[in-house]
Amino acid sequence: NIAQGGLTELLPDESYYWIYSNYFDWGFFDHPPLVALWILISDYFFSDELGVRFFSAVSFSLMSYIVWLTIDHPRKNEYAWLFVLIYFSTALINVYGFITTPDTPLMLFCALFLFAYQQYLKSKSLLSYLLLTISISGMMYSKYQGLLIILFVVLSNWKLVKDYKLWLVCLFSLFIYVPYLHWQWINDFPSFRYHLEERVSYQSYKLEYTLTHFLNTLVIVGFTFPIIYKAFFKNISTKKKFSKSLNFIIIGFFMFFFIASFRGRVQAQWIVAISIPLILISFDYLIKDKNSRKWFIRLAFVNISLLFIIRVLISNEEILPV
Repeated sequence: NIAQGGLTELLPDESYYWIYSNYFDWGFFDHPPLVALWILISDYFFSDELGVRFFSAVSFSLMSYIVWLTIDHPRKNEYAWLFVLIYFSTALINVYGFITTPDTPLMLFCALFLFAYQQYLKSKSLLSYLLLTISISGMMYSKYQGLLIILFVVLSNWKLVKDYKLWLVCLFSLFIYVPYLHWQWINDFPSFRYHLEERVSYQSYKLEYTLTHFLNTLVIVGFTFPIIYKAFFKNISTKKKFSKSLNFIIIGFFMFFFIASFRGRVQAQWIVAISIPLILISFDYLIKDKNSRKWFIRLAFVNISLLFIIRVLISNEEILPV
């Protein structure tokens, strides 16, 4: 990812966030400030493209390890190769190893949040509460979709509201978030006004907006989508609290942005957070289902091959000058 990040021209959005990093503040027009911090850290070590992307490669590797730690299966070490195959064949998630957008830190803290929640369900240890506080704060300082992840996990397990320590977690997270809210206050809430009013498409509804949303749910996964979503549907009836929370995140994001598609165009990266729950669910399922595993392996190699070709193309302007 470091090599890819250094050889690939910046996206226009990345140049936009680089401007953020040059005027670092507690908030920016349409996003919280963590994307700018990612660039500031990168800029400390490198210049040019890697001065924007270096820390994204680091955080992607850290996210990968956290997702691996979150898997709680007695045979997981035996199937480490399968995890690698699932993880690196899931199309869109791999983009955040070499580009820097608000989704890049969001994905890291989403992975940490799910790991922390799993540890909370096991032991309710002090460490789990601390990790929940850090991950909630991190998600909210990354992108507003973080609030959806938290909401859907709570909806999956209403008994969480009975734990007063979780209310303290929320209180401390809110305290950490105060500087951002203060920035919104003194600047007349530009981000809220933009996302709730100004960016909404006032054109008449187009069916393509909703169809694009359905297509996005497949594109973020790639050609393995028949097996990945088969695993998800097989997991729907689970009674396990953690698996249930993963289902709620996937269904919740799908429904939320399905409704949003009636207001305007939706983008694939808006639902990329469901990639981590899909990976966790698929790993458990593919260990058990040998026939699905065979088909998945074939499709995964198609995905990985295409991703490799695309990555070579976008890093070589002589081949693909776009």
